[in-house]
Parts: sequence; structure tokens; C-alpha cells
Amino acid sequence: MFRLIGKILFFFIRFIIHLPFAVFHGLQRFFFGVNFDKMNGYEFEEYAARYLKRNGYSKVTVTKASRDFGVDLIAKKHRTTYAVQCKLYQGKVGNSAVQEAVAGKSYYNCDEAMVITNSVFYPGAIALARANDVILIDGTQLKRRSFRWSRFFQLLLFLLLCGLLIFCIISPESALI
Repeated sequence: MFRLIGKILFFFIRFIIHLPFAVFHGLQRFFFGVNFDKMNGYEFEEYAARYLKRNGYSKVTVTKASRDFGVDLIAKKHRTTYAVQCKLYQGKVGNSAVQEAVAGKSYYNCDEAMVITNSVFYPGAIALARANDVILIDGTQLKRRSFRWSRFFQLLLFLLLCGLLIFCIISPESALI
């Protein structure tokens, strides 16, 4: 019995110690967005996959790293299959990304092509994308669209429940009233 209480107390104390750090990092990501500078290409592909899932795409899969024929993700939305090219760039994204997405769309037998980047596109890439009906999502759209009110209210509810739990632990006699 004492062993069980000790384990529960240990995990509770560990949770209380790590909670401020987790909340801080979560709030930092929530309010200030994602820091793309600290990501590598694979992490950006995973971020893009989560972004697509949050925005209504289903069956988002990451293609194999080598010989992916210009497509990093395959996603579905409303019976439409999308071939997605992800570009983590410091500078502007050029025509080659759009060309790779168009080629990958045909190779993977997808209906639409999309290019997602943390940066911005050259005007030539935008014109080529319009001519080939390629969807472009740049860094400003990624950051703007990532804010969700449901996430805000989930975080608020979580913080209120944590406050209630701490209040009940500190003063259990007043919490029963």
C-alpha cells in the first residue's frame, strides 16, 4: 500500500515539476509560432503533415526519403489526392519546386499538386504554379493558419483544471464545501 502511494506521489511530484516547462514551451509555440530555423528537412515534412491534418486533410503519409520523385507527402481531402512537395529554405523558392511537384503528381497518380515552404516564392514560381494549377503555401500562410481557437480553449481549460487540482491539494477542507 505504501509502495503504491509512494509511486503515485513520485509521479505527481515529477508532473508538477515538469508542468511549468511544458506549459512554457507550449505557450511559446502557441503564441510565437514555430521556429523553422531549428528544423531539418525531415522535421519540416512532419510539421507540414501535421499542418495538413489540422486543416482537414486525411491519410497524410510521408514518402520515402530517397527517390521520392519530388513528392514528400501524399494527402487526401474530399476524395482529392494531393502530391505535396516540402521546401525548408532560407531564401526564396524557385521554379524547380513547382516542377518537382508537377512531376510527382503524375508519378504518384494524384489529382492536385502542392508546394509548402517556410519561405516565400519567386514570382516565376508563382506564375508557373498558376499555369499548372499547383497550390502554393508559404511561410506566412503556415504561421497564420496554424492558430486555432479550439487549441486556445483546450489550453485554457487545461490550465483551469490544473489550478483547481492544486487548490484542492493545498486546501482540501475548503474544496469539499
